[in-house]
Amino acid sequence: MPIAGTAPAASGAAGLSSMGGSSSTSGSAGSAGSAGSGESAGSGGSAGGGGSAGAAGSSSGGAAGTAGSGGGSAGSDAGWVTLFNGKDLSGFTPSPGAAAFYTVDSASGEPAIHVYPTQPDQSDQPTATLRTNESYSSYVFHEEYKWGTKRFSDRKQTDRDNGLCFHICNDPNQVWPDSIEFQIGSQAWPGDWVVGNIFMLVNKTRAQWPFTNMNGQDAYSATGTKKSIGAPASYYKALATPPNLNKGGEGSSTSPATEWNILELTVHGSKDASYNVNGTVVNGLTDLECQVGGNWMPLDHGPLALQAEYAEVYFRNIKIKVLP
Repeated sequence: MPIAGTAPAASGAAGLSSMGGSSSTSGSAGSAGSAGSGESAGSGGSAGGGGSAGAAGSSSGGAAGTAGSGGGSAGSDAGWVTLFNGKDLSGFTPSPGAAAFYTVDSASGEPAIHVYPTQPDQSDQPTATLRTNESYSSYVFHEEYKWGTKRFSDRKQTDRDNGLCFHICNDPNQVWPDSIEFQIGSQAWPGDWVVGNIFMLVNKTRAQWPFTNMNGQDAYSATGTKKSIGAPASYYKALATPPNLNKGGEGSSTSPATEWNILELTVHGSKDASYNVNGTVVNGLTDLECQVGGNWMPLDHGPLALQAEYAEVYFRNIKIKVLP
């Protein structure tokens, strides 16, 4: 359950040295926002003996750029590195005990990473993550997703839920790991499961978030007032701009989705991150930090991870462009 609280003032600590990143600086945290209604804590794999995430490049400066317009920005091969080869899960590691929840097949009509591939519909299943073996700092990450039909556990009749974790810090084997989430979901705005919502996982990350009031809700605005989000609250939610741009899988639909959704995440080290859904920037945050060993440090790099969260889903065309 999320816990309301006030974020402590940011320390001017140097970068995540425990994670191998280079030193960077971070702005101070502002006043804290209230805790969102958030996701449930992961229930699947137990915490492994993970240790810190692998090394990554140094964080980049530069102003916050917007993510490219959907598939168009990833259309050129220049600078893009394929992370999913279409054949197997080389380059990825599942959370402990979660290997059965991810496979590569053509059940979606083409080669894709299939989440919950063999688990029976309406059965009880745990949550999990599939993370990159490499850590990244400044980049554009591109992936496409499409919902399947199956749903599980206490979400058997609900909208669908998934997410992309990035800048994982501390123990990467946790479910869920300390990180920042790019929410994926089919719920109507302003629900928890709106694609492009931010979740601060779990209670050891914080950032600055620009917002304005829309329809009685605080929602992202690039020119809005900034406030601190995340720790000490757990699973803090920061709403994307309305409406939910997800295509397919809404409500109690039992038909497989026919359209692929395009996500692009643009990150500049600990400075900022921008969320793009089907060609539209819907959320963003700045001054990313993680608490490591009791100290707040700029969150400037880490692995990324695809979630498994009670709904069948497919991922394809996963690639990354590292920024200078």
